[in-house]
Amino acid sequence: NVARLWAAGRRCVTEKIGQGDKPANPPINKPAQKKQANRELRKLIDATRQLVTQYQTVKTDLKTKKAQLDSYLTEALLGEGNTDGLPTTPKGIAAVTSWANACGANFPGKSIAADFLCACNNNADTDKQCSPNYDPQQWNSNIDLNTKWPLLKSSRKEPLPAALTAAAIHQALATFDAQLQHKNNAGTKHTILGLSDDHQCTGAAAKLCEDYTAYFDKTTGHTATKIPWKEKLEKAAATITELEAKALEGKNLARQIQANFHICQGIYAAVAQGTLVDDVITAISPLKTKHYRYFRSHLQ
Repeated sequence: NVARLWAAGRRCVTEKIGQGDKPANPPINKPAQKKQANRELRKLIDATRQLVTQYQTVKTDLKTKKAQLDSYLTEALLGEGNTDGLPTTPKGIAAVTSWANACGANFPGKSIAADFLCACNNNADTDKQCSPNYDPQQWNSNIDLNTKWPLLKSSRKEPLPAALTAAAIHQALATFDAQLQHKNNAGTKHTILGLSDDHQCTGAAAKLCEDYTAYFDKTTGHTATKIPWKEKLEKAAATITELEAKALEGKNLARQIQANFHICQGIYAAVAQGTLVDDVITAISPLKTKHYRYFRSHLQ
């Protein structure tokens, strides 16, 4: 009520609580103090402008690299030229007409989606090769990507990690490499992933494997190339590392900008009290030293 408000207001006046009727930024009347304050503040403002410019550059770089990361991850999963969350021929999947045309020798590697479809659907029956939650198609005619890829993707029930890290990508790639089998046939090395009692991947239940031989050394003089989706993931991992470094750089710049603001406040307070003298070493250095230590403690 009014009585309580009046009592509270009277207490503020008598006990000098709060700012009172003084302005938040009282005017500076002494010319010498104004001159020195202008000199010090101008230096800080110029330095802070440079920091802000650097911060904006880092912010732009972060946005660009984030878009680049999203592109690498999408193309690793679905291949280049993907549309509506699906791989498309011929860059995302070699074909959809049959297992042989999509997954035969040297066709795998275009996308993770295509390689999983090849591993989880054979051309002989509808036995479940992968997840018990996925019903395969006998792939001796056109496969319906609009149906089968979303079903296969959602068949994984294990929770995904909260955040994707470069370490997680490297671990996944190392696991993939460890599962590859290298077989020799008449002097030619074959590299496959999956089931086969020899080097052949036919799409039958007993030979349901993927032939990555084209991406590895087969004979002397052969130049190996990287599996496309694997190369995209390697680039994604490198980009994540760059993003982390850029984010740290941005945080440090923001801290320096904030610290400069506090130094400005300290300078103004000294001027308002009439203690900012021409001897900058005695008047300003303690403030600068304090914030220099602040920087060092957060940058180490």
